[in-house]
Amino acid sequence: MKLDINKILSMPLPDRFKYLKENEKDLIKTKRSSEITSDVCYYPPIQTKGSVFKGDESQDTGVIHVKVVANTANWIDSQMDMLLPGSWDKSVNERKRMIPHLHDHERSIAAKVGEVTDIYGQELTYGELGIKGIGYTKALVFETDIMKAYNEKVYNMYKAGGVNQHSIGLRYIKLDLAMNDVNSPEAMAEWNKYINQAINKQIAVDAGFFWVVKEFMLIENSAVLFGANEITPTLQVTEPGKSEAKIINEPSKTLDINYLISKL
Repeated sequence: MKLDINKILSMPLPDRFKYLKENEKDLIKTKRSSEITSDVCYYPPIQTKGSVFKGDESQDTGVIHVKVVANTANWIDSQMDMLLPGSWDKSVNERKRMIPHLHDHERSIAAKVGEVTDIYGQELTYGELGIKGIGYTKALVFETDIMKAYNEKVYNMYKAGGVNQHSIGLRYIKLDLAMNDVNSPEAMAEWNKYINQAINKQIAVDAGFFWVVKEFMLIENSAVLFGANEITPTLQVTEPGKSEAKIINEPSKTLDINYLISKL
């Protein structure tokens, strides 16, 4: 059963802290007991720049290769979850060949949109993810051969630059409550340790809490209309046999000094 985050957020702050403190163990147990699909978006999705794949349609091979962001670390999503960098590493290392690329979290063989060729973590700048600001974070990246024969509509949407939201199915393994409450020492320690990592820090400041996801089992990645983590764009679309990859998400022109310094 997914937690009713809206119910928690509707409480006055003192009541919210009291509820979270008194029910922390049960809430974590509830989150860990069920599989989550992060496909409900409570925030307006970020608008990324799409563009039509320029190719000779008469030479359509029926296969395109896409590079997409399935999720990003350090972003507080609509479930108030913040995935830590590397929280997916163990799952990917153990199950990479078993994790499919689907559409809309439909769990059937007919929901596959292609064959996954690789899954890995990659450092991306905010500009590459389509958001304003200077910085970078770790992204969970899927590379997939999208097959026209599997799902022609999804194939055409990827080819046209029309898929710019993705969402993962996951099961929590390790997570902790971070709360800005001096009367909850353990949760306060988690808050102090991780709050400054958050890209959208103000979301947590306003709510007074968030969940720090330290490890999860990755079950699948889906193309969706809206994702709980909205910085999940399609980065590239390439047609086999053609040397030029179409960059779907146009990077920011802002020079990221902090990122460049980190690479020196």
